[in-house]
Amino acid sequence: MGWTSCRTGIHVTIDEINKCLSSGRIFTTVKLPLHLESAFRDYERDHRRRESVFGLALGTFFYIAVLVLDRVVAPDVFVQDVLTRFCVGLPINLAMIWLVARPACGDAVRQAAGCIAGLTCCLTVTSVMIQSVSPGAAIYFSGNLIILGFTINLVALHTPVAVLVCCGITVIMIAGAALSPLGHPAMVVCYTLVGVLQTVVCVFANWCLQNERRRTFLTLQRDKIRLRQISQQRDLLEQLAAIDPLTGLANRRGFDAMVDADLNRAEVGTPVCVAMIDIDCFKAFNDSYGHPRGDAVLRAVADAMAVRCEPGQRLGRLGGEEFAVAAVGTDHAALPALGERLRRAVEARALPHGRGGAGPVVTISVGLAGSWTTGSVLDTGRFFALADEALYQAKRAGRNRAVVTVEEPPKASDGLRLAS
Repeated sequence: MGWTSCRTGIHVTIDEINKCLSSGRIFTTVKLPLHLESAFRDYERDHRRRESVFGLALGTFFYIAVLVLDRVVAPDVFVQDVLTRFCVGLPINLAMIWLVARPACGDAVRQAAGCIAGLTCCLTVTSVMIQSVSPGAAIYFSGNLIILGFTINLVALHTPVAVLVCCGITVIMIAGAALSPLGHPAMVVCYTLVGVLQTVVCVFANWCLQNERRRTFLTLQRDKIRLRQISQQRDLLEQLAAIDPLTGLANRRGFDAMVDADLNRAEVGTPVCVAMIDIDCFKAFNDSYGHPRGDAVLRAVADAMAVRCEPGQRLGRLGGEEFAVAAVGTDHAALPALGERLRRAVEARALPHGRGGAGPVVTISVGLAGSWTTGSVLDTGRFFALADEALYQAKRAGRNRAVVTVEEPPKASDGLRLAS
């Protein structure tokens, strides 16, 4: 069983998701099919954009804030450092933040903006520090490693792009150490080794982060499928719990729920028609012919009445040989025709009987009651009590007949009192 996204129309199965989750082993990427890859990018777009804006803004803040440290580390190039950062680095970074912050920003633009911002910071810092003869400037090139970490992880670059950026920043750092007036071979070798190690660590962290994002996305999709399956199974169980398995009609629980829903939608004073139906001498039929044939009669009677019920008339099996029909909003004048229609439909099936005082074929007795809604929770019980009394009258009168009883309409004053 699968799940179809209402927004993308993509169909996904749990087996497909589990296969994708198992693909992300050590040093391999969690692979997604094309349709899932597209859904993943849609899912990530806004989150990645906000994350990139935050990362670029935080990196820009620290890029300017470390000028306080520069005043101590490289005082001989401090003025040039301030001008370079404020006149070159800051405008470029702000432009990149603006680009990424736009809702229409695509993934390619976001990736490019992160690369440009990171490389700009490294180039501006290195271009100033290679002109300094202050002893502290020699170790300042290691600050590029911080920029490297910020760029590929906080800006959330894709792993292939992160590799290129790491290599670029490492090359800039090594070149700065080599071109510095204070540089020497040992320092170049040291920065080379540190840069390579930092690149490996950062790229691995980036790869783990990308895979974790994909696993999270797939897990969410799998949870959605399972929740939908549970919801569908719950709905199915609720439907089955409201259906009589023998006749396919609503059982007592389902019938009451339908009638209550109709009554809740009805206004006070709406006419209500209710019919209670009982198969005549059904116990004698079961005792004579057996329960399998009795079940067949129940199905046949239910089918005969279901065919004759009109839209809006609720038919259900209350239990045993008892059935009921309820119609909210139907005029009471329709009661005699309803009872006779149901009675004739069953009699026309010509199901053999002739046991226990019954006629030659299976028949029903129908008690019909007409009343009005009052808005009271006791309405349902009152309606069926009236119909049940009419049914007993039909039984006492000789069975195979319909008896109708109609309540007096409520007085205007009663309606006002009940409505209040």
